[in-house]
Amino acid sequence: MNELLVIAWLLLPASALLIQYYLIQKRQNLLWILPLLSLAVTFFIGLAAVLYAFFLIIFTKVLMAEDPHQS
Repeated sequence: MNELLVIAWLLLPASALLIQYYLIQKRQNLLWILPLLSLAVTFFIGLAAVLYAFFLIIFTKVLMAEDPHQS
């Protein structure tokens, strides 16, 4: 379920930026890189958030695990 929320969170700005890309491209040729740059930044921020959450969950489980050698 969380994965679907992350995908939706990434796709909503992406679709808005792609629409903006086509509208800007019709008007000026110099500004076409800006929506793609924002899309890339949005994607990498989302990817970093997902990886951070994943490793945080993994390391929390590892650190909170009980030592089997202790009595």
